[in-house]
Amino acid sequence: MVIRDPQNHLNIDTIELKNLLIQMKRWEDWHEICDKIFKIEEWEYAEVEIMEIQKKRKVEKKGGCVWRALANPVKVSAQIEYLYEICQEMAFKKFEMDAYQENIENINDFGKHCVACNVYTETSTIYKCPFCGRKLFLFPLNNFRDNQV
Repeated sequence: MVIRDPQNHLNIDTIELKNLLIQMKRWEDWHEICDKIFKIEEWEYAEVEIMEIQKKRKVEKKGGCVWRALANPVKVSAQIEYLYEICQEMAFKKFEMDAYQENIENINDFGKHCVACNVYTETSTIYKCPFCGRKLFLFPLNNFRDNQV
């Protein structure tokens, strides 16, 4: 299967990606995947004005959680960004097992975020986005808690 993002001229062959992930032995291999498959160096950055509008979306309550808006700094399809996050999480678990375990042990320092919907919650016990049904990813809250008035 090929996932396409015409805006960024990306055509990701998921079979090739899966094979590269299986063969991945070190962080350098992950960086090669980022360059060769995801071409992250070519991703366009969003305009500051657009990001400001994204951040001002209203707070929503859904699935028993409060969801706040995030601004997406890059212009890439939700499908590509979601696939990238899944793969990045796999690399982190594989190469930083102790750090990943420490994150799990300190789960109260994390919330969850959805890359497709650009929202986050301070709740760490939810696993699927109530808006789109996709997997949620750990989201460090320290920067957000420090900046809240």
